[in-house]
Amino acid sequence: MLMSAPARCLSIALLCSLLASAAGPPAARAAVPPPTDVIIVLRDGSDVPGRVRSLERRLGIRASHTYERAMSGFAAAVGAAQFRALERDPSVRYVVPDREIRVQAQEVTPGLKRVGATASELAAVDRRDLFTQRIDADIAVIDTGIQRSHPDLNVVGGHNCTNPDPTAWGDGHGHGTHVAGIAAALDNDIGVVGAAPGARLWAIKVFDYRGYGKLSWYACGVDWVAGQRDRTNPERPLFEVANMSLRTEGSDDHDCGLTNDDPLHEQICRTVSAGVTVVVAAGNDRNNASNWIPAAYDEVITVSALADFDGMPGGAGPSTCSSWGSWDADDTFANFSNYGGDVDLIAPGKCVLSTEPDGTYGVMSGTSMATPLVSGAAALWLAAHPGASPAAVRAALRAAGSPRWFRETDPDGTHERLLDISSFGAGPDFLLGLSGSRQFVGLAGRSVSYTVDIVRRDGFAGPIDFRVSGLPPRVKGSFSTSLSKGLGGLTTRLTLSVPDAHAAGTYAFTISGASNERTRSLGVRFTVDDTAPTATGLYGQLEGTTLGAGTVPYVLRWRGLDAGTGLSGFELQRSTDGGSFLSIATVPAAARLSTRWLPRGHRYRYRLRAVDRAGNRSDWSTTDAVGVGLVESAPSAALTYRGEWAQVALVGASAGSVRYSSDAGARARFAFTGRAVAWVAPTGPTRGRARVYLDGTYWRTVDLYSVSSSARRLVFLHRWSVSGSHVLEIRVSATAGRPRVDVDAFALTR
Repeated sequence: MLMSAPARCLSIALLCSLLASAAGPPAARAAVPPPTDVIIVLRDGSDVPGRVRSLERRLGIRASHTYERAMSGFAAAVGAAQFRALERDPSVRYVVPDREIRVQAQEVTPGLKRVGATASELAAVDRRDLFTQRIDADIAVIDTGIQRSHPDLNVVGGHNCTNPDPTAWGDGHGHGTHVAGIAAALDNDIGVVGAAPGARLWAIKVFDYRGYGKLSWYACGVDWVAGQRDRTNPERPLFEVANMSLRTEGSDDHDCGLTNDDPLHEQICRTVSAGVTVVVAAGNDRNNASNWIPAAYDEVITVSALADFDGMPGGAGPSTCSSWGSWDADDTFANFSNYGGDVDLIAPGKCVLSTEPDGTYGVMSGTSMATPLVSGAAALWLAAHPGASPAAVRAALRAAGSPRWFRETDPDGTHERLLDISSFGAGPDFLLGLSGSRQFVGLAGRSVSYTVDIVRRDGFAGPIDFRVSGLPPRVKGSFSTSLSKGLGGLTTRLTLSVPDAHAAGTYAFTISGASNERTRSLGVRFTVDDTAPTATGLYGQLEGTTLGAGTVPYVLRWRGLDAGTGLSGFELQRSTDGGSFLSIATVPAAARLSTRWLPRGHRYRYRLRAVDRAGNRSDWSTTDAVGVGLVESAPSAALTYRGEWAQVALVGASAGSVRYSSDAGARARFAFTGRAVAWVAPTGPTRGRARVYLDGTYWRTVDLYSVSSSARRLVFLHRWSVSGSHVLEIRVSATAGRPRVDVDAFALTR
């Protein structure tokens, strides 16, 4: 029975969330407590079966898995003495502890529509499962297994690494069957359809029914994949693609694991070198994929997850389910997905409907669900381009990728393209797109830049000659490269130099790319804005809650407006002790205040101007000069005490000490000239109250009590409109149970 997405969504999403929990720490080459499971990597050229038998006899161990294809080695349980003997053996390169690994967790689904499968002539989605139309490719799903008899899957075989029976590769968990359907479900008018409809699926089982797996099982699966050959051409591997929707902690040594003793990396490098395209999940940890393997490896295609609910760009689709405790917005980077420079492509991975065991269907979310879309796309590509190298497959998929998603929601600065297979089978071609928004120019003129996206379709790899036409008089344009070659040419950059004296208005021009007899064009605009922004009313005052380390908090406020293209920000400058104005900050457009921490003993002036998106600048708005003073607690001509007061050291105090009193009626008197003053004191659970007087008049009572202790607090602050001579007096109230009142310092502006 086909179960609707909403019906299964919450429970399955929770299951995937649990399955995506963090794995154990990375392997360490240190002594391990006996007995422990380890992976022993032998030196290349060894007679692996013979060497394993010899070590088994001599050390009294038993191999649980033997690796002969992607690397030379075996897995076994060993004691401490056996571990040390293996490390000393000249035929052993290294020994690493085994560890747990984790899975990541006929309707044409929105995700399949979004990646262009329904428009692909190669995929040929038409609800008819003709044997001759099934994609001629083999996909290894390294996962929890696959249901053998699911009516919507073309499952042809497998291998089990989780126990001694290699034929027990059926799926008792569900994750692998779900992944398999996304990659290659049949186009047969029932259930769902995959990215590579009807491709031959192989279940390489490295997780048990609980979703539990071990590194040694994973290594067994990769080794088995590397050892299978194409039955019609033994020079080629059996598998076009290997899908790995799983991850564990680790990093890329950029040396195929030879530097950091990573057996999985060594295996994958050899598998890729043999011609198998390996596609892996970025992971669901909301952090950088460089922290996880195999996602971090340079040799694989790493996939992040997009939230897409309607199969179309634009962000208009309503969210259909929650996963990892949240409801993502349509067309955005899934908030559970890992990110970073190691990610090659993004594909839909939120609320994905696919096959499940017992012939059913259900919804899951995760980069696990995005990865098989790319695996299916790779199989589709290789079916039309047999023998293409894994590097060429990655380049082709990235080149055909679409920039049409809300890339600004990507947590990092390297925004991967969205998988797009719509052109597969349509013949080589290219399209042009534009990144970023319309550019603006002020009356003084300026240079503006545009990033032009090149979408290479169905293997188009020819050179593209770029030109710009229709520019206004005296405007010049230049490209970062005028001739873009190969699948790696995914962008070019156009820079316009626009001189002054152009009339206000919007100007249109055309960017064209030509290759042989094929020309593609793109309409572009820039706007000249003749309206200057305004910045007015700049003023500053002593303001804040805490004194800095020898500095006083001073808050600047202002008004800003632009009626044309909108503000881009403000430039803030400062003059110290009558010197020249120097730039100190660029303030965001939305801000209307800035806190500056001013060192004592100087006089300051500030000025600020607004800048709009066209580069126009307002006149300067300038403050009067302000002097900053700070008088610490030691007695002086300005600061006198009456009653019992003691000076004590205090960590965090302005000068490293405070003066305090618990004597009712004790007074601290501060005489000064200024326009603002602040009493600075520590607060805490033992502090009490004091009455504050200004110029002989009671002003208010200050309570220094707080649950936790805090230093350099501005506990009383008062400002006047003009500078003048004043007296601030503190009178201790002797609060019951907490009579202590402290004086740290007095801050003032003049």
